[in-house]
Amino acid sequence: MKRMKYALAPLALIGALACGGAEQSEMAMTKPSAETEKAAEIKTAEPTAAAKVEKVVKTDAEWRAQLSPLAYQVLRKSATERAFSGEYWNHKEDGEYLCGACGAVLFDSSDKYDSRTGWPSYTKPTADKSIDKAIDPMAPWPGTFEVKCARCDSHLGHVFPDGPEPLGTRYCINSAALKFSPRAEESASEEAGEE
Repeated sequence: MKRMKYALAPLALIGALACGGAEQSEMAMTKPSAETEKAAEIKTAEPTAAAKVEKVVKTDAEWRAQLSPLAYQVLRKSATERAFSGEYWNHKEDGEYLCGACGAVLFDSSDKYDSRTGWPSYTKPTADKSIDKAIDPMAPWPGTFEVKCARCDSHLGHVFPDGPEPLGTRYCINSAALKFSPRAEESASEEAGEE
């Protein structure tokens, strides 16, 4: 019986992680791992100041008419595009990434990095108030949260506790949820100002 008890312990841990239940996985482990500690830091982070953001509210029909079919499925129905298929997963231009639904500034190219996952990944949002995080019951492991635009409540992707230091977060975002705005070159704007 002892042999069977120890053989089932790893399976209980894997099952808890697959279900995304932080409470379940903590019961299955005796000592919290570094990932669990990062997850706790993300979970207890200051809530975003969505109340200070002017909300964009539209009917489902209005969103459907405005967005492409893929963008509608991702932004309004929380779908996920296929890895390595989106426009921005390997995009390297200098500028800002905006919400594909309402145009709010979400991420900066200086915070973008290659996570080798096939989706655009960022270490942080441009401003904490630009995104909202919500617990995702379907998340693959503790510390994973759904990321939404704070202005229009559109689904963007997820934030994971496995990003590069010093923040340790990976904002994994669907390309279909974004629009890119290139940064104007300083020299071009200076020349235009001189004339």
